[in-house]
Amino acid sequence: MKTLLTGGSGDLGQTLIPLLTASSHTYRIFDILEPSIGTEYHRQGSLLDISQTEDALVGCDLVIHIAAWHGIHETRGLKTPQEFWDLNVNGTYNLLQGCMNQQVTKLIHISSSSITKLSGYYGFTKRLSEDAMKHFHQEHDLQTVTLRPRAFIPPWNEDVYTDFIEWAKRFWSGAVHIDDVAQAVMLSIELLSNDVTKQHPILNVDREPDYSNEELSNWDADGPGTSFQKHYGKYSEMMSRFEIDTSVKPVSNDIQETKKVLGYQPQYGLPDLLKELSNLP
Repeated sequence: MKTLLTGGSGDLGQTLIPLLTASSHTYRIFDILEPSIGTEYHRQGSLLDISQTEDALVGCDLVIHIAAWHGIHETRGLKTPQEFWDLNVNGTYNLLQGCMNQQVTKLIHISSSSITKLSGYYGFTKRLSEDAMKHFHQEHDLQTVTLRPRAFIPPWNEDVYTDFIEWAKRFWSGAVHIDDVAQAVMLSIELLSNDVTKQHPILNVDREPDYSNEELSNWDADGPGTSFQKHYGKYSEMMSRFEIDTSVKPVSNDIQETKKVLGYQPQYGLPDLLKELSNLP
């Protein structure tokens, strides 16, 4: 199966390429930026140019649609509302129309858990891009899987995180490891490859919940940091030293449907983070 990765020069695309290669998938990267790996399969271009988009789709069987401006571009003021609209909405429409014109029938859409936020331009444009996916699924029989991952920018992205500790603070409050997002994508490819879904599953991608619903409802009832201490007391001093505030209640999304539909099993969670932190000097 030949796969087109829009925005494939970014973190997720570059994480997926070794997995696609190991699974004997051929791929093409469509991005305005040069990738670190897979340069020989790079097609430079933008989703804002429909002719470039259609050219990139020629001969492809599946699209993994990653390209988008993200929440980090909004919170840091790096992109304007117009730029969000252009890429996340118009770019997605150009891609979908290109799929129809080039008879590409399978697409995995990387959306975001931010679609539930009523404020913010990023979440707004992602909701619209999801609506476009639903329309093309219903009207044109495009087989689609939409994944809604939590924040997944990896710790090695130095444009976002100065070090592992800064990433750990983000992960504690609510995020998912990029390897688990890549796992969900590969499982989605398998689902679409087997041609078993005529529906349009929309699936959360998150880590396993760190605490039960009951524990979260009574978070720190015995004082700041006490809920963390009940399970991970031996790490309390370490977390304090790294200035990770364990009184902040972690948030998670329901992944039961994702497990059911894809067979998804998160591999990286809070215990893994704590082990990595404990190995730091």
